Amino acid sequence: MARIAVLGGTGYAGSHIVKEAVDRGHTVVSVARVAPAERVHGATYIEGTLLDIPGLVAELAGVDVIVGAIPGRGDMLGKVRPAIQQLLSVLPGDVRIGIIGGAGGSLVAPGGPRVIDSGFPR
Repeated sequence: MARIAVLGGTGYAGSHIVKEAVDRGHTVVSVARVAPAERVHGATYIEGTLLDIPGLVAELAGVDVIVGAIPGRGDMLGKVRPAIQQLLSVLPGDVRIGIIGGAGGSLVAPGGPRVIDSGFPR
């Protein structure tokens, strides 16, 4: 099984990815600025930020896969892409990375309205 790090692992998408990866038997590290009160049993939680590349790289030593689930809005507006590029420049070449994009077209619930139809910001 893989050792997976989820950046933004306490957000909506990230927390679901953490749970699914743990359920599939992977070793999972969730990285977020603040550790959650409720945690997925079997995941390791680390407080960290995409804006501290040296500290983040030290925490990610030995991971096989990194999943970026950090939204580029609020205080991260305009910062996610450059930080991911910087992270990629210092990671070992065999680390795979995936980025989770927007969810505006996703359903709020099975059979329910799309997120974008529920007051999703432009």
